[in-house]
Amino acid sequence: MYYDVDNDKLKKVIQSFNGKIRETVLESRNGVELPESLGYLFIGSCPAPKKVNINFALSAKHGKLIENKNWDTDGHIGKIFYTNYSPKYKFKTRELWQFIATRKFKRSVAKYYPPNWTKFVKMKSKIRVSDMYKNKKE
Repeated sequence: MYYDVDNDKLKKVIQSFNGKIRETVLESRNGVELPESLGYLFIGSCPAPKKVNINFALSAKHGKLIENKNWDTDGHIGKIFYTNYSPKYKFKTRELWQFIATRKFKRSVAKYYPPNWTKFVKMKSKIRVSDMYKNKKE
């Protein structure tokens, strides 16, 4: 059966749904399970990268190298993670799926993360999310 749906209405429905997912990911420590068993989306707290994070605007202003140190989060950074590793999410082409966050989602995480960084799952360096699932099962 074919339904005649206005593109603007469809766009509003999709944006509203994505907004609810974004809000749930931010509010919930464990993230959100995506519909149709597409995977799992959550925010992880990662250790600071080893490379130097330069603040170019302040460096140019003061004439010397100035680094961003993330003092509000003890050097940790927030990242958006997507996984479909769990056996629950096994479907034929799951290796081909990926998640790319929109600018609005990234900015929401950047704003929400610093005051709430301790509530998110702590990720370890050089360990894949799928390996974390394997370790939990054992």
